[in-house]
Amino acid sequence: MEKDITKLWSGKNQRYQIECSCGSKKHTCDISIEVSKKLNIISMIFYIELHACSYLDKWYKRLWWRIKTSFKLLIFGYTDLKHNFIFENENHIRSFIDSVQRKPWGL
Repeated sequence: MEKDITKLWSGKNQRYQIECSCGSKKHTCDISIEVSKKLNIISMIFYIELHACSYLDKWYKRLWWRIKTSFKLLIFGYTDLKHNFIFENENHIRSFIDSVQRKPWGL
């Protein structure tokens, strides 16, 4: 297991934490891998702390964005958010893929 990927728990369902290469400890991605042998599927759930807007913007721009986003969520029932996750190099990506491909669940 690479230093940037931590196994949080294992068993039938597994959970990993991947560190972003930007250096911030707030930019982590927890990935839960759940298995359904009955349906013969593997699902991956990504848990990421999303920040509403950049703190480089002026306070009134941040406030206006939050108001617009809140109304969109209330009226339409969804909103669009994005998150950038930086992989440092090919080994960072490969260690994530290797962690997922270990297949202890035996489908």
